[in-house]
Amino acid sequence: MLTVGQMPYGYTLNNGESTGVLYDILNEIIILSGINSENVITPAKRIHNLINSNANICLLAADSRLLKAKLDNIEPINYFLQAGILPKKDVELSDYSSLKGLTIAIPKGINVDDRFHNDAELTKVFPSQYLNAIKMLKINRVDAVAGAISTLKFIAKLEGMKDKELGKPLVFSQYSVNLFCSNNILKKTRKKLKSAVITLKNNGRITEILNHYFINDHR
Repeated sequence: MLTVGQMPYGYTLNNGESTGVLYDILNEIIILSGINSENVITPAKRIHNLINSNANICLLAADSRLLKAKLDNIEPINYFLQAGILPKKDVELSDYSSLKGLTIAIPKGINVDDRFHNDAELTKVFPSQYLNAIKMLKINRVDAVAGAISTLKFIAKLEGMKDKELGKPLVFSQYSVNLFCSNNILKKTRKKLKSAVITLKNNGRITEILNHYFINDHR
């Protein structure tokens, strides 16, 4: 059982404790299903290699073309990953043309949309990571930040930004997060995992974990 090693999905606290929104949800699935397996936070590149090597794995991930081709889609968890532009308050992004005239921070290595990535008419700056991009937004060095919307909002929350300090994002793409498993994992095991996900959705536990990470109580 794998969780991608990226904040806020799976990461390690200063005290060495593993945490993260998808890490916590997958732990609940493991416990409820009765599957005897360890949940390991793993770098994205390593996960990609394991998927292509046909290893016996399960993970919570966006329903990308690669995963749908290589793994069995067990069950969605009713959470969606969105990629796009998160603005500061009072910056209204009604459509793509709204980006003109803004200064937008793009963490290095992030490409949320090919059109946006290749648009030389937009003003862009390239901080080294998500945290630096959010810090620039917080002190009004930029008007907006590009990337995974949930990640941006989570880091903004950690930096002490309130919901009212952020505007409505312009979403370029959206993917459902599902539980995926290798096809050669026993059918009865996959059935137990599917049942566990459905139960956790129905009893509100998954929603509770999502809200813990993404809902800012200080509005």
